[in-house]
Amino acid sequence: MDINRGVDPVAKVLQLINLSKIKPYAALRAKHIADHAPIMQRVQLSLGDNKTEVPTDERLANVKNGVEDRELITLYYQYGRYLLLGSSRRPGLLPANLQGVWNNHIDAPWNADFHTNINLQMNYWPAEMCNLTETTAPLFAFMNNLREQGRITAKKMYNARGWVVHHCTDAFGKTGVQANAAFGTFPLASATDVPAFL
Repeated sequence: MDINRGVDPVAKVLQLINLSKIKPYAALRAKHIADHAPIMQRVQLSLGDNKTEVPTDERLANVKNGVEDRELITLYYQYGRYLLLGSSRRPGLLPANLQGVWNNHIDAPWNADFHTNINLQMNYWPAEMCNLTETTAPLFAFMNNLREQGRITAKKMYNARGWVVHHCTDAFGKTGVQANAAFGTFPLASATDVPAFL
């Protein structure tokens, strides 16, 4: 993994916050829209024409009470596209993890890591069919970077050639079994040769 461990994260975040203060909100919003709009506008979906000015939280409550709102489904679909685009697009960055880039916890649920038994894949299931091909680049680069450590893990744990990554990994590229072996053992997350002892 190409990780710069010498960067002070607090200083970096403060630098970004201070840079954002220089531009007014309207300018930041316009830049964001200009950046996302060409990609978001690739896909148009309509399940009906019941557009409304009712706030989303009220629409959700109405749906829970049995009201049909097909346009809320299309909004939800586009929101999912927006979340994937916002959390996995730039080359050189990490792929979308369990919380995306919006995690607000110091100690995030599930450590904000990457669960290779299903969750990581689920983040990317819609990428191609939602016309968001560029969002897969961080995922493929991340998986490619796991191979080196994964070869060591495959050899040490299974006396196997190839490489392996277990149930979860993180930004640092761990590939071995995690603390809770009951659910942390998932050696099929990548292909390895048949172990020599079988």
